[in-house]
Amino acid sequence: MARWSVVVAALSGSLLAAAASHADEATPRPAVGRPTGPDTTPPPDPAAVDAAVSALVKLADNARKQGRWTDAELGYREALKLRNDATVVGRLGLTLVAAGQPARGARNLLEAVERGGGVGPENEEFFKVFKRIRPTVCLLYVKGNVNDAVVSIDGGPFHKEGGVQFKLFVAPGKHVLEGKSEERGVARAERTCPEGGEATTVLSWHWPDGLPTKPERLFRHRRKGEVIPGLDDARPADIPREEDEPPPRKPIFGGVAGDERPKPKRGSVGGGVAVVSGVATWAPAVGVALHGSVRPIEVLSIDLDARAAWLTSGIAGEPISGMTAGGLLSVCGHWRWLFGCATGYLGLIAVDFDEARYEGRSYVFFTPGLGGRVGARIPIGDAFAIRVAADVVGLNGGIRVAVDQETVADHPPVMIGGSVMGTWEF
Repeated sequence: MARWSVVVAALSGSLLAAAASHADEATPRPAVGRPTGPDTTPPPDPAAVDAAVSALVKLADNARKQGRWTDAELGYREALKLRNDATVVGRLGLTLVAAGQPARGARNLLEAVERGGGVGPENEEFFKVFKRIRPTVCLLYVKGNVNDAVVSIDGGPFHKEGGVQFKLFVAPGKHVLEGKSEERGVARAERTCPEGGEATTVLSWHWPDGLPTKPERLFRHRRKGEVIPGLDDARPADIPREEDEPPPRKPIFGGVAGDERPKPKRGSVGGGVAVVSGVATWAPAVGVALHGSVRPIEVLSIDLDARAAWLTSGIAGEPISGMTAGGLLSVCGHWRWLFGCATGYLGLIAVDFDEARYEGRSYVFFTPGLGGRVGARIPIGDAFAIRVAADVVGLNGGIRVAVDQETVADHPPVMIGGSVMGTWEF
């Protein structure tokens, strides 16, 4: 930070010196008295401003490439104080996102996209990064019934935003807002902002009977070209501006284009391969699996899976084959792309002795059981997904395989299975 202070001071000094030199060149040589005051300072030389902005942006770009996010943020903010450039706003947004601050970076990226910041691939990067982080943040609308208040969120600094009519991106979760008004005192509100969605909170001050003591604060009309102190002050790029339009009622998905959230899927079917361990042995049996699911609500589904699998080698190295077939009925809870289920199982295990070696016969055991399942859903496009799942089921009894009264396998009442399936969702 020390080196940035030196850089900023040097650039500021150069800018002021260039402005003074420009003023001296434009002033006639005879001494002329000039009134003093805040509005009599000549504007900086545009060429000097361009040079300072270019130098600051170059330093910030280098810092961002090297992963020095604090230095990069400082450089972009200093450049924005000299010129509010849409491309610099977008690069500041990328820096904040890379530094682990998606809620702050989302505002800058959205502004850069709306203003056409960046050229070609850089503009596309602004949009792609914003689209990627939008589902991880929440858009919070703030309203109030006074317009002289300053607002604080979660105990942070108070910001004047033309009253309490503004919006900003925040992290998902519960937020506490506090508004302070010179006339009406303090108002507080709490709001939980959903991940990837939006919410509206209202700060309400109680009004006594009759009009406020200073009604001009509520009914003041701005004349053309009028500047209202405290309302039109310059603000950093990531502080939200007052919005002209009321917030939309419908939730949005994607943010920039305002697309409506897609209709949730209510069912799926699919099929794939299955591996089962527990067919009278821990050796794996390989086969096929079918899947069907209904989803009455977004976070809950009822699944029915059927599978059949055959041992790839004999039980305990003997010429004894085995297979299993059954169905699993599951009630599953979903969170993002993960799911966990309580599972009931009903199936059979068949053991078949090789007739050329043994005089035995085939045995079939019916095996109900209870267990659990975990897995993940990996979407591919709008209607297809890859479903990976693993389950453990406790059966009603184990299986013992014997040859001439000699036990060759004594398997406990446990079956472990897994599957990889492609599904179509509707």
